Order: sequence, then C-alpha cells, then structure tokens
Amino acid sequence: MTGKWMTVALGGVVAALALSACSGSADASQEQVTSTPSTAASEQPADAAPTPEAGKVTVEGVGAVTDQYGMVAVYATVVNPTTDKVLASVSFAGYDAAGTVLGTTSSSAPIVAAGDKQQVVTYLSVPDGAQVASTTAQVEIIDSSKDEHPTSRLTPAQVTVQSDDYSIKVTGTLDSAFDQSFTNPGLNAVCTDAAGAVVAAGFTFGDGTVVPGQPYPYSISLTGAAPATCVVTAGVTNLSEAS
Repeated sequence: MTGKWMTVALGGVVAALALSACSGSADASQEQVTSTPSTAASEQPADAAPTPEAGKVTVEGVGAVTDQYGMVAVYATVVNPTTDKVLASVSFAGYDAAGTVLGTTSSSAPIVAAGDKQQVVTYLSVPDGAQVASTTAQVEIIDSSKDEHPTSRLTPAQVTVQSDDYSIKVTGTLDSAFDQSFTNPGLNAVCTDAAGAVVAAGFTFGDGTVVPGQPYPYSISLTGAAPATCVVTAGVTNLSEAS
C-alpha cells in the first residue's frame, strides 16, 4: 500500500450555537436550488443558488461527487443571514441527463449561528451504473431562536488530507470557543482539486466530548477522488449540551 500525506490550508471557520426549544423569527419557508454537476469526481458542480434575501435562510453550493465504486455523496451549504440560530434540514434529489429522478435523501445541518454558514454532506443511493447529471437541494427550518452568542465558534485547525490505495480522509482538530463542553459535534467536508473543482466530500459525527481550550481530534472519510484541499465546517448537534 502506498500513501501520501498533505497538510492543507484551513478553508473555513464555523460558528455554531445551541438552539433553545422555542421557535424564533427566522423565515420558515422552503428554499430550493438546482445544480447541474457531473458525477465525474473531477468536474466542478455548477452553483445555481439565488442571491439570499435579507432575513431568509437559503442553500447554495449544491452538487454531487461519485467515487470509483459508484458511491454518491451530495453536498450543499446552508446560509443563515438572520439574527437567529437555526436548525435546518436539507432535502436532496439526484437526476440523470434525461431528468429522471435517481434518488432522494435528506440530512440536518449542524446548528447554523446567526450570520454564518454550515455545510451538509450525505450519501445518495442511486441504481447501479446510474450517472447523476444534476442535483437539487431544498432547505427547511426545523426550529430557530434568537442567537445571543453568535461569535461562539468551532474552529478547524491542522486540516490534513490523507490518501492511499484504499481510502481518502481529512483529519485535524477543532478549537472550541464555547463556554461549556458538549458531545458529538457534526462535521462536514467539501474538498477541491488544485484547479478548484469539487472532487470529494464527506461527513461524520465526532465521538467523545469537545472541551473549551482543548484541541478535539477528528477524521472524516471522503467519497470521490483525492483532493488538494478541504473546507471543513463543524457545529453543535446535541441541543441540550451547548449554549
């Protein structure tokens, strides 16, 4: 087995806060975006996201990647321009070149702080041999409340791509600026080649406890081709343990 390790520049910083049980004022309407990516992992999916309206949570950067075994990962970014922190779900659909639906799936983003973004990555099941020619994503707000601490952040550090003959992953640590510890952070990675084309994506839910002031290690398995760099975002998923 041959392997290679590459240390890459940090691609993003994330803010995320716990969400109270009461609903807030964020726009609860659905927002749908269509992209026309090729399933070839070396091609850049088109981003057809509209310009976000003031006070409306939207979705952008929608696409799909496929690995050499036919596994498909879909991805998008939830954009929150409101003053609320929101819990949002993203529904994906993949289509072939003729417009036939190949599969659908959905996943919740980590809590998106006011004025922040969170990536969402999940798997899409399609028929054997099918080629995803385009992808749609629709975001729906599940809950929201006033964000009293929008600058509390989980900051990815030491972001490193590792690949060998059998697997691709991105590793690193999270630095927490939250006031208290919490468990099971949600992490999502969207990765590009040297030309900036999205070639891989992945997600995981961390084990153990994130403690303020202590680096939290993570490892995310990627679907697609070996990338040059990754943007990693992370946030709170256990609403009862963070504030």
